Amino acid sequence: MTSTTTKPEPATVLEEVYADLAEAKAVITAAIDQDPDGFIRLGFAEGEAADALSALRSAPSLPSTAISRAQANAETAATATADGITAALDRIAAAATRASETLIGLAEHCPDARDVAACLDAARYAGRLREQFE
Repeated sequence: MTSTTTKPEPATVLEEVYADLAEAKAVITAAIDQDPDGFIRLGFAEGEAADALSALRSAPSLPSTAISRAQANAETAATATADGITAALDRIAAAATRASETLIGLAEHCPDARDVAACLDAARYAGRLREQFE
């Protein structure tokens, strides 16, 4: 008897990763706004998160509603207290690692070449985001 595991649809995975990266960007932006030296410390990280999101928006399998839902959730994360933002910043490296690994895995199974390109591009930026927190 062979065992088959079902893989989630690319749209579902892309939406989840997009939401995670949107939250990371919102937290980074909030941290920049709260700290006088925030842009110096986190400006590159914010750029990598923005680039990853931009790459994902080019994936045809990303549901059109994913962007607005992710932005609404990210705005909630960005209104956290300073302690909450500090804690969230501590989790960004792990989230970026997860995003990068998930996107690379998804790229291996996507039937649409545009999804593959978007996943790999976003994975590269997510990897660079992780490096900003090492």
